[in-house]
Amino acid sequence: KIYKGRDLVDIHMALNLTDYHFDCFLNDTERALAGLGIPDDTIDEVVVSFEPVRSSLLNRTRGLGASAALRNGQALVERLGGEMNVEAIVETMYSGCLDDPRVRYFFEQAREKMARTKRLMVAVMVGAFGGASTYDERNMRPKHYNMNVTDYHFDAVLENFSIACEAMEAPPDAIRDAVSVLGLVRADVTAGCTVRLEVARKRTEAVGTDGLFECLGGDHGLARFV
Repeated sequence: KIYKGRDLVDIHMALNLTDYHFDCFLNDTERALAGLGIPDDTIDEVVVSFEPVRSSLLNRTRGLGASAALRNGQALVERLGGEMNVEAIVETMYSGCLDDPRVRYFFEQAREKMARTKRLMVAVMVGAFGGASTYDERNMRPKHYNMNVTDYHFDAVLENFSIACEAMEAPPDAIRDAVSVLGLVRADVTAGCTVRLEVARKRTEAVGTDGLFECLGGDHGLARFV
């Protein structure tokens, strides 16, 4: 289900919450769920799933809409050369990603799906850079949640984006601003992998590396894995 209530930033802005308050809330959540007999694995997943809203509750800048798109009276999309140029940048970036072994897996798709993905990327960027907004940012996290995108992958895509902008001879300051804007959705794009890594870390802390070794089947299990 998707939350459709008031904006979380607006609700919590006047509360002056800090990381301490948020962590206390998470601790109380853990205790409450444990008191109800909820399994530890499920508790971990619930608690970690709250993490992506920390920025909104603490009123930190996050998301595409949080960035000021104007500079010297020009929207970022105009500084990049207009919507047609953004389309060309996406086309060049996509080709670069297809040739990049770090992220090729995410971009190799059937022709029709590839075309649709490019259209969505253009819509995201045009809206983020101050043009007409036609993409619902709330779709960003669920769309990428099961893709296991890491910071390593995200940075590789941003690198290909920068190279594409340079190929289109976009001004260096506009490229820097565009990369900064796109970086604001890093938490949403990498959320699925972040949650899984955090759950794995907590489990390892609970059982120790020896326990993890046994969970993997010991020497025999590791040999089969290798």
